[in-house]
Amino acid sequence: MKILSRISLLSVLCAGFLFAQLSTDSWNTIGAIQPGHKIRVETKDSKYTGAFAGAGAESVKIDTSKGQISIARADVRRIYSQSGSHRFRNTLIGTGIGAAIGITVNATLGALLRNESDEETASFLLVPPIAIGAALGAILPSGTMKKVYDSSGS
Repeated sequence: MKILSRISLLSVLCAGFLFAQLSTDSWNTIGAIQPGHKIRVETKDSKYTGAFAGAGAESVKIDTSKGQISIARADVRRIYSQSGSHRFRNTLIGTGIGAAIGITVNATLGALLRNESDEETASFLLVPPIAIGAALGAILPSGTMKKVYDSSGS
């Protein structure tokens, strides 16, 4: 019985810790952003995108294309932070999908072409899908904006 109560207590503590980590209503979460990291600050009237320059108790500063601006904490509705790029992962996934398509086409259409002629068709049917898949994986947009602060607490 004692073990069950300890496990329950530990579960509640872990859940509380995870909930505290996921909360975006605390201004303190902004302090974890590294200077120079791309962020977007939304106010009632507009959105500002740029590099994070710093945050104090009453404002956040960002470097935009028009220079550094300071936005009062009372005016800030939401702050989003750019997540890391996944281009390499996406390139590998695209390459894998292209290889699967190439192998399937080679096994089906390639068998038909090999029956009609004695020429080898493997490289002709494998290389283009692999190259196209890798290229698509590399050029597709990567990284998203994740909310790190919300003044409404939701």
